[in-house]
Amino acid sequence: MKVLLKIVGLLFLLPLMSSFQSKKQYGPDDYLYGVLDTSGRYEKYGYQDKQGKMVIPFGKYYMCFTDTIKTIGFVAIPKQGFWAINKNDEKLFRVVPFGNGPDYVRNGLFRIFY
Repeated sequence: MKVLLKIVGLLFLLPLMSSFQSKKQYGPDDYLYGVLDTSGRYEKYGYQDKQGKMVIPFGKYYMCFTDTIKTIGFVAIPKQGFWAINKNDEKLFRVVPFGNGPDYVRNGLFRIFY
């Protein structure tokens, strides 16, 4: 009887343990591709990997300015401004605004706040 209870308990805990797996870390050969949801009243931006898995869900960022993230991407966050993020959805630094978006990249350089 005790063995049966242990087996049932293990079968119950197994799906819970799989949900606590850490997020996938994307390496230098991985890319994220921008996707746009236009089904609602407002456009929603997100990013997916090459398998089609949503890595950065729709609506997390107000606007995305980079269509493919190889190393960094530029996004807009309400009341925080423009930010550079990496493929693992970590904020890296704020980007100086210019016109209606982040600063333009010229000769591989752009202005940031630190």
